[in-house]
Amino acid sequence: MCYFVGGQLAPLRKEPLASIIRKTYPQHKWLNWKFKNLPHGYWMNLDNQREFCDWLRSELKWDSLAGWYTATASDIIEHGGSLPRLSIYKVFVQR
Repeated sequence: MCYFVGGQLAPLRKEPLASIIRKTYPQHKWLNWKFKNLPHGYWMNLDNQREFCDWLRSELKWDSLAGWYTATASDIIEHGGSLPRLSIYKVFVQR
């Protein structure tokens, strides 16, 4: 089995497709949580959690961290987050 990458077939490796794409286009700011399959333990990394939360805050156009008071579980999930695994911010309570 092969992947089609950069106009060429690349042999199947254990490396995830998302990783290959990030290496192929390093100049692009990839939003890792938008890929279908994340590396095992991705959401356990606090840096990944913070990156997602900072992006979501910008995406929802919150001017300050106070926006988290209005956050719902749906806000997190609909934007690609994984509610049970996010632990930096303790405001993820279903309403």
